[in-house]
Amino acid sequence: MADIDPIELSRTLPKRVVAQNRWGGEREYTDAVLQQLRDDRLIGVVVPPSHGGLGLSVGDAARITYNIARMSTGAGLIYAMHMSQAFTVIRHASATPFFDDFLRLSLIHISEPTRPLYIS
Repeated sequence: MADIDPIELSRTLPKRVVAQNRWGGEREYTDAVLQQLRDDRLIGVVVPPSHGGLGLSVGDAARITYNIARMSTGAGLIYAMHMSQAFTVIRHASATPFFDDFLRLSLIHISEPTRPLYIS
């Protein structure tokens, strides 16, 4: 994803979302959008580059959130809350021993969402 603009990727998200029944229900569609966000690696874009992310700004995260919310309000809300939590942890926990383990496990969970997570 290093050579792909994540904001542009979020604009073209609807083309990649495959839902069994687009109009069948918001929950199914939201789940499909969130899975595509994981597949596109747009979940961890605010994680610092030193920990495997892109280190995007609040403004860039807001642009991505806007693009997501245009296609699914539920997924947009979930993504906005996730970004809020991510920025809070990055800002307030980055100087703690907990931070490295937390980010490492979070990035594993982004790529393998069904894998159990443990912080030792």
